[in-house]
Amino acid sequence: MGQRTSRSSTTTPIEAAKSQPEPQPEPQPEPRPWVPPLFKYQPLDPSVDSFRLLILEPPKAKESSEIIRCRLVHTNFLEKPAYMALSYTWGSPDEVREIYVNGDRFLARSNLYQALIAQRDARLNDNRLTGTYLWADAICIDQSNTTERSRQVRLMDYIYSRADSVHICLGAMALFQFVLDPEVLVMPRVDYRTGYRRGWSRAEIDRHHEFIKGGLFWWINDHDYWSRLWIIQEVALAKRLRVFIGEFSWPWEEFLIYLSKLERDSYYQPYGHRIRTLDEKRKNRHGSSNALEQLLEDFQYAECQEPKDKIYGLLGLAHDCEDGSVEADYSKQLFEIHHDVVKYFTGRRPDSNRHPSPADRAMRIVRFSELIQRQLGPFVYPAISSPPDQDKFTSTVIRAVGSIGGQILHLGPTLSEMISTSSANKKWRSCFPAYYPLPDDIQRLRIANEKYMELLLKSETREMSEKFCAIDATMMYSKAVPDNKSSWISSEHEWKDRFMPDDQINNRPENSDFVPVHPRHPESSLAEPRMFLATNYHFGLVSEGAREGDFICPFWKTEVTAVLRKVEGTNTFQVVGSMGLYVQDDKAQWNQPENMANIVLVDMDIRTLSLLAR
Repeated sequence: MGQRTSRSSTTTPIEAAKSQPEPQPEPQPEPRPWVPPLFKYQPLDPSVDSFRLLILEPPKAKESSEIIRCRLVHTNFLEKPAYMALSYTWGSPDEVREIYVNGDRFLARSNLYQALIAQRDARLNDNRLTGTYLWADAICIDQSNTTERSRQVRLMDYIYSRADSVHICLGAMALFQFVLDPEVLVMPRVDYRTGYRRGWSRAEIDRHHEFIKGGLFWWINDHDYWSRLWIIQEVALAKRLRVFIGEFSWPWEEFLIYLSKLERDSYYQPYGHRIRTLDEKRKNRHGSSNALEQLLEDFQYAECQEPKDKIYGLLGLAHDCEDGSVEADYSKQLFEIHHDVVKYFTGRRPDSNRHPSPADRAMRIVRFSELIQRQLGPFVYPAISSPPDQDKFTSTVIRAVGSIGGQILHLGPTLSEMISTSSANKKWRSCFPAYYPLPDDIQRLRIANEKYMELLLKSETREMSEKFCAIDATMMYSKAVPDNKSSWISSEHEWKDRFMPDDQINNRPENSDFVPVHPRHPESSLAEPRMFLATNYHFGLVSEGAREGDFICPFWKTEVTAVLRKVEGTNTFQVVGSMGLYVQDDKAQWNQPENMANIVLVDMDIRTLSLLAR
């Protein structure tokens, strides 16, 4: 019987197509909502002192009250615009909110956003404020444009002094808004009727009031606002001030009265210093205390994100800079700013300011340079240009007044050896009797040395090496000449009458006979400082390369001390390094030269000054 053949399992293309499910149309993406572009600035008119103002718009119908919309317009001072200026802290760049400027998106930091919310809400509740213009630096200045930013910063003192009012925006104090009615927060008395309606006893109301008072005072005084540098001129230059906590506000004078009432309680007393200092500057803004040197001294604590603003943020208050001798220029490096400010200080004409004479300036210049460098932070002057004799930093020569404070007797171990090696410590202490044989003197040095060791253990070796560095006298100019006609007097009030005639200081120092060697970086490689023992019970750290017999040269009211070396066959000295004298008087900040000590006139280029004072 033959096999039966099976039917073929193959299917035709038509049959296969029929068996497949019908293809479904691909899902189309939902149309994205239109997103406004990021705001772009239009340039200001450079031919006049122009600036921008903004006007806050009310929320649109059914739009969230959290959305901020504003218009930005160009104007100039000739148009006499009426506006209010905001004073606030910028806050973290990581915390931003989106607002709308001329319909486009603008990323505003959280603090500015909160300030704008408060200003808009205040305008909604007060018809007198409706339609008034505002000035806020983060919006009204194109911060990405260095040229515009420099120009606008030069105008900021005028912007704030021309404003009808300056509004200090401290933000909302959410912690206390739920405790009592907002009016109670800043009133010097308790609204007892409100408390009684809530069923509180007199004692409960008093306790809540004390809690509110204390918390409010701490909140205000610990606020970051008072530590920021830019607010100094904003507060001091304002014609009228108003303090905002959220949308609630009070005139500056009422605000201070309330703080002063709180400060009557000694518990709060230490915390109002910065606010009082600001108010004093505001009251005395037309007085002679507003010289740049004094402002740098008074506001050393003030903080800012940009180191250059440590100088630029005070120029609007500094009467002695009104001639344009120092101007904001963000394209400059830190060393250029140091150079400009030092040249301004030494080149001031005698006037009625606090330090009018050349003798005053020569006494103060090292301290002034130290103050600038402390504010600007670390910087380094560039390599000497070629040809070296045309280098502008070498040709800028400064005259300073110092004193001969002693002479190095002995050089000891390096800083690392002093910290790490027991034998180095013992060897160092064993040298004391060779130079100070009396038992009381040896005991005095050992006690001081023990305290100094505590300081060394807290210090960073690299920082000390950078601070106390050798200075190559073949590359940087210095010439120190003893003044045998005068002796040191520390009292500022006696300088004019008893010491250093101005004609002696007035002689402009020159270095026409000095040509630095090969154009390279003026600093040698970092080398560790080492211990030294000197006459007059002095000891401390001195830069590498110092020798026994070198002289100690301290300056007025500063930690800066130069190492002087006598030029063979002459009566002149050169600056060869820097040192740190240990201050043995617990009540003193620095080793003040002794009255009647020998004076030395130190001429040096600005590179040498910067290395000494850093």
